[in-house]
Amino acid sequence: MKRLFFLSMPILAMFVLGNCILSKNVDDFDFQLPNKTFEVDVSLLGLSTTTDIQCSGAVDTCSQVNAALVCDKQAGYCTLAQNSTFPNIDCSAQDICQSFGEVVHCDGSVCRAAVPLQLSASVNLAEEVPELKDVANLTFTEVRLKDLYMDIEVNSLGIDLPPMDLYVGPDALATLTLDGDGNVTDMDVSKVGTIPVTPAGFTGRQEVDMSDAGRHSLTKRMKTPAVPFRFFLVAQIALDPGDPLPDLTAGQVQGVVSGHATASLAR
Repeated sequence: MKRLFFLSMPILAMFVLGNCILSKNVDDFDFQLPNKTFEVDVSLLGLSTTTDIQCSGAVDTCSQVNAALVCDKQAGYCTLAQNSTFPNIDCSAQDICQSFGEVVHCDGSVCRAAVPLQLSASVNLAEEVPELKDVANLTFTEVRLKDLYMDIEVNSLGIDLPPMDLYVGPDALATLTLDGDGNVTDMDVSKVGTIPVTPAGFTGRQEVDMSDAGRHSLTKRMKTPAVPFRFFLVAQIALDPGDPLPDLTAGQVQGVVSGHATASLAR
């Protein structure tokens, strides 16, 4: 619902904002951030239950490599004997971990997976928010962010998603640069907040847990709606022996980031 605000003083100039009429003397008005869809699907995980180890089926070469493997005679490659959980594969004698994907590595004596996730979406308030199209070149003296959230609409990945950090940066930045500890090193990029763990199968709203500094970094960019910015979601999925495996056939999680804000126009 659009809200109209009128002041008991002469209206000097008028702006038509979609279905709303605002005067230059209007102090505040509400708007919704444009919906931004983020999707995590199996193609991003870089995991496979089938190795690159060839087999013929005539000789049980797969189990000789590791007891967790069997020969897929049709494909001609060794695959996991069961694929409901991440396998407990001893890699101390022979490191076959990366046969299941580049994100799988030998940690000590067993295979573990560390799957980095990084997604982004461009936000252009001037073009995507109808209420702002006719005032895009004006200055907002203040923007107050009421809420910021992700609505999980599809969740068939089959595993819990870890906390996801939401960053904001310049639109021209295509991807973030991370150091060895997973910290963002790019200039002019700020962490807005964190989306908590999303349990397997959960659908519904996840509020972004924002710090004061994170809230300020986002509203600062929103003060100039004519300048696009970019949202980044960053997380890492860790899989240890015995953990549930994601659905590697058609699993996905789809969420929409949005929120509500109040802007004050300069007179």
